[in-house]
Amino acid sequence: MDKSVSESITDIMKRQPTQKPHEEQKRAKKRKRTEKKLRPAEVELKSSRFRWLNELLYTSDSKSSFQYFKDNEGCFQDYHDGFKNQVKKWPKNPVDIFITELKKEKYSSKVIADLGCGEGNLELEIKKHDPNREIYSYDIGKINEHVIQADIAHLPLEDNSVDIAIFSLSLMSTNFLDHLLEANRILKVDGLLFVAEVSSRLEINKFVSLLHKFGFKKKKVGQIKTFFYVKTFKSLKANKKKVKKVLKETNPDDYLTPCKYKKR
Repeated sequence: MDKSVSESITDIMKRQPTQKPHEEQKRAKKRKRTEKKLRPAEVELKSSRFRWLNELLYTSDSKSSFQYFKDNEGCFQDYHDGFKNQVKKWPKNPVDIFITELKKEKYSSKVIADLGCGEGNLELEIKKHDPNREIYSYDIGKINEHVIQADIAHLPLEDNSVDIAIFSLSLMSTNFLDHLLEANRILKVDGLLFVAEVSSRLEINKFVSLLHKFGFKKKKVGQIKTFFYVKTFKSLKANKKKVKKVLKETNPDDYLTPCKYKKR
């Protein structure tokens, strides 16, 4: 081959690698700029959807919410994507306290019902420690396979069949009093009820007195900074006639105020 032709080819080959990456870098920078502009809008859209779904849960009864998430399956995932972003801002997720406690040997033979379980992490984490544990994870929506989709006011469990029931930030529906009554129904006498709730939603002594009317005796109350109350109650059997009277006379908002975000 002619030497001058060979040198020309060599020059072209040298130039190509420098030109192509330069063009790709320009395109990559342009994509990043576009993504950067879109990201705040996308984040705001997801946040707005979470706020809407969150308010839906706090202003609807569990039967309506159950039906909504049954008819709109992807929405429960949307809600929990937003919920996970909220968890990042907390000093501690209350469910982690329950997981640590329930991994203890003294609970190894206890039947657990996680009521309003979300993604069902409590069951997953405890079964990593002890795969044979009997745990039922219920919520009005279903993300993971082990979660049982159900209205918490009407659980597919027998009377006196559970040793421990848990409400971890899940007393949300307008009929949460029905959920407390249902927990009392499924719990054995002297069974345990674990409750975690946002501090700003309640006046603790008033809430404890309400639980007493529904057949629960206070064992322990703690607080995670100023964010959450974490409470343990022992199950007694509620007097059904008295409870029916309480249900008629009680305004749920007097004991647990709904969490609502300010309109933007």
